[in-house]
Amino acid sequence: MRMLSAVDAIGPAWTRAWEMVFEPFKLKRALKLGLVALVAGMGASPNINTSIGRMGGVHGSPMGAGVAAAVGAVALLFGLMFTAVGLVLFYFGSRMEFVLFEIIATKETTVAPKWAKYGRKTWPWIGLKLLYLLILVTAVIVAAVPFIVRLVRMPHNGADFDNMQPLAAVHLVLGMLGTMLPMIAVLLVMCIGFLLMLYFVLPVYALEEGSVFDAVGKTFRILCGRFWGTVGYLLMYFVLCIGVAILFALAIAAAVIVAAIPLAPIGFGLYYGLHNAGAGGIFLMVLGYIVEGLIALAWMVVCGLVLIAFTHMFYRAYALYFFGGLYEPLGNLLEPPALPPTGVEAEPPLMA
Repeated sequence: MRMLSAVDAIGPAWTRAWEMVFEPFKLKRALKLGLVALVAGMGASPNINTSIGRMGGVHGSPMGAGVAAAVGAVALLFGLMFTAVGLVLFYFGSRMEFVLFEIIATKETTVAPKWAKYGRKTWPWIGLKLLYLLILVTAVIVAAVPFIVRLVRMPHNGADFDNMQPLAAVHLVLGMLGTMLPMIAVLLVMCIGFLLMLYFVLPVYALEEGSVFDAVGKTFRILCGRFWGTVGYLLMYFVLCIGVAILFALAIAAAVIVAAIPLAPIGFGLYYGLHNAGAGGIFLMVLGYIVEGLIALAWMVVCGLVLIAFTHMFYRAYALYFFGGLYEPLGNLLEPPALPPTGVEAEPPLMA
C-alpha cells in the first residue's frame, strides 16, 4: 500500500472501523468486537492491588492486637486475591491485543483461531511490557528526587509561611513547579513510548518470527526513518483523542435520551397510577421501576460496547494505516496486492 501521512490515514481508518461495526450492523458482531476491545484494554498494564499496606493504621487504634492482626490478614488475603485476578486479566488482555490487531488488519472477526495462534507470543509480549513498566517506575522515581528534596526542605511551620515575603513565596512555588517538570517530562516520554510499542511494535512482532526485542529494534528503525511523520502522527493522535472523546460523550447522551423517551413516561405513569394504591400498588410500582432499570442498564451496556468497539477499531486502524505504508507485510495485510489475471503468466525478469 502507498505511504499515508498522519492526516491521510484518518479516512481509511474511519471507513474500516465503520464498516466493521456498522456496515451492515449486526448486533452480535458489534457486541463481540466490543468485548474483544474491552478485554484487550486490560492488557495495557497489570492491575496489581496496592491497598494491602493501607490497613497498617489499625495497630495504633483502640482495637486489640489480635483484632488488628485479623483485619490485616483479611486485607492481605483480599489484596493478594485482587492482585491475582489483575494478573490473570493482564494475561488475557495481552493475548487479546494480538487478536484485536488481526481482526482489524484482516476484517475477519473469528476469535478462537487467532487466540490459539498467538499463545506462544503472549508471554514475551507480557515480559516486554513489564520491563517497560519497571523502567517507567525507576525513571519516575529518579526524576522525583529533586522534588522530594525540595519538599523535605520546605518550611513545615505555619508561622514560617505567614512571615514569608511575597517574593519568597513566589520563588518557593516556582521552585516546586520546576522540580516537577522532570517527572512530567519522563511520564510524557514514557507514555509516548508505550503508545508506539502498543500500536507499532505489536504488529511487527505478530507478523514476524523473530524475538520481541527484534521487533522493537525493527520498529525503532522504521519510525526513525520517518521521524517527522511519526511526530505528526502523535500530534494528530492527541487531537483525535479529544475529538473522539467528545463524539463518544455525545453518543452516550443521545443513548440516554433515546432510552428516556419511552421509559420516562412509563415511570411517571407507574408513580401517578400506583403510589396511592396501597401496599399492592407500591409493590407493583417498585417492581416496574426495577424492570425499567434493568432495561435501561441493558440498553446502556449495549450502546457502550458498540461505541467501545468503534472507537478501539478506529484508534488501532489509524495506527495500522499510518504504519502500513512503512512496513510492507502490514500494508499487504491491510490492502492485499492485486493478483494477476487467471491464466496470464507473468513475464520472466530480464537477465543482466
